Amino acid sequence: MAEGPERPGRSTRSMCALRLPRLEAVVLLGKKAQAAYKLVKPSILVSVYGTYHPSAQVINRIQGSREGILGTFREIAVALGGK
Repeated sequence: MAEGPERPGRSTRSMCALRLPRLEAVVLLGKKAQAAYKLVKPSILVSVYGTYHPSAQVINRIQGSREGILGTFREIAVALGGK
């Protein structure tokens, strides 16, 4: 993947606050998103959740993945107070 031009001076936290002022949670869907998050280590002040990727390939091949995805979203709904 080609890298774009560097953008000086803005942290992940300030970028989220400017563009997504009501952001309360981030959901990482799949192993690649979860691995990338660990590498980048963004400084955001929201809850971060990880679960299976919701592709048909994952849901059809990994037993319990559908229930895992739904369970994660239920957990998030409870944490956010049913918003």
